[in-house]
Amino acid sequence: MKIAYVLDTFPVISQTFVVEELFGLRRRGFEVFPYALIHKRVDDPVPASYRELERETVFVPSRPAPLGLVVGHTRALLRHPLRYLATLGWAWRKRLTRSPFRLLKTAWSLARGREVDKRSREDVFWHFLLVPTLANSMARQKVEHVHAHFADNSASFGLLCARLLGKSFSVTAHAFDIFTNPPLLPEKLARARFVTTCTTRGLEKLRAVAKAAGVQPRLRLIYHGVDLQRFRPRNEEPDGVPVLLSVGRLVPKKGFDVLLQAAAELVRRGLQFELKIVGDGPERERLVALTRELGLEDAVAFVGSLSPEEMPQVYREAHIFVLPSVIDERGDRDGIPNVAAEALASGVPVVSTTVSAVSDLVRDGRQGFLVPQRDVTALADA
Repeated sequence: MKIAYVLDTFPVISQTFVVEELFGLRRRGFEVFPYALIHKRVDDPVPASYRELERETVFVPSRPAPLGLVVGHTRALLRHPLRYLATLGWAWRKRLTRSPFRLLKTAWSLARGREVDKRSREDVFWHFLLVPTLANSMARQKVEHVHAHFADNSASFGLLCARLLGKSFSVTAHAFDIFTNPPLLPEKLARARFVTTCTTRGLEKLRAVAKAAGVQPRLRLIYHGVDLQRFRPRNEEPDGVPVLLSVGRLVPKKGFDVLLQAAAELVRRGLQFELKIVGDGPERERLVALTRELGLEDAVAFVGSLSPEEMPQVYREAHIFVLPSVIDERGDRDGIPNVAAEALASGVPVVSTTVSAVSDLVRDGRQGFLVPQRDVTALADA
């Protein structure tokens, strides 16, 4: 079976679960073709397999040429006129932008090959204008099914491609794309052949959205797996000063500022430890400044991004894994971070919070401890 995999951004070092799933399907004999909306050019350590996949991926042009769009839409129209016109009508009815002025502004930006504003980028009608790049490529590959990862923009593109091609569509939803109520979520649930998510909380939220909209999607709970050949329990505890390990993108929902405050509390209690923070992101400068403000320079190390190949050894050197997830101001939160599963598979106890779905993975007091979000004292006690 030939499957199109539609991603939002690629490559993203923190989304190893998507790549591993794609490779897993290929090992099972499926032909999987990757597509992405945004080409993220990164200097982070990325495995060779990611770079190979990056070369295969068909990307939506960041600044599409007007002539190329006209040619793309003409091909889609000639391939199946009725399907094209029906999809065009649907996208027009579901558009977010109602203002004629904003529509003209977006069209002008498109004609000049310029980037458009954030609201327009989230509008399904804007997606329709760009989608022939992906749909025509899928037609050439004779794709039989379209699957999108994340229920926001990538699902919009995936659904449009499936409509233009007359193929089935499915989506995997995670956390941000569930709890922040992305545009047309009920519509995507209703039109999907099936919908999977990786946490019980995500499943409950999707059921609530579907019930409110009066639709009955086929929802499935499928947890992300961990390669137990790579992540194995160590034979003995590491020596030396206790190492606290935290891994993740340096973004607000990970709660790294709370972690640093808890580390300062441990120092005030006279405890010795080393805190390693693996990952990078937009919060790095602020977190480094907070580290200096709290006087933690000798106890905290910002390691930066590491490749997946380096992570098993990092877990083996840790005594405790800590991930103090919070709900950020947009409502975004963690699902089950794969790093928590990798830590447990490596024999490292996990300390996290009750806001994420880590409770699907960790039983409080057995595999680790779960504390309320943003509670510095409780986190330090754990």
